[in-house]
Amino acid sequence: MVRNTFQDKMRRLSGNYAIEYGNTKDEAYARYYSLVTTWLKDQGPQFFQLSLCTVHLVRISGEWKIKSNNVKNLKE
Repeated sequence: MVRNTFQDKMRRLSGNYAIEYGNTKDEAYARYYSLVTTWLKDQGPQFFQLSLCTVHLVRISGEWKIKSNNVKNLKE
């Protein structure tokens, strides 16, 4: 529904990355903020959503893979 409504008129900015190892050096947790805005012609730029994202990463055969991705909405 969101994609159909806003089509290509949304922008996402992520920042304030923090990455820490977990219990071993083959496990890490990345945290960052995600800011989403809309850019509709009639309304102009508008705040849409702010989220705190936490990604659990694991290293398998030398490559980092996403084990889980948690998104907590801070403001809607």
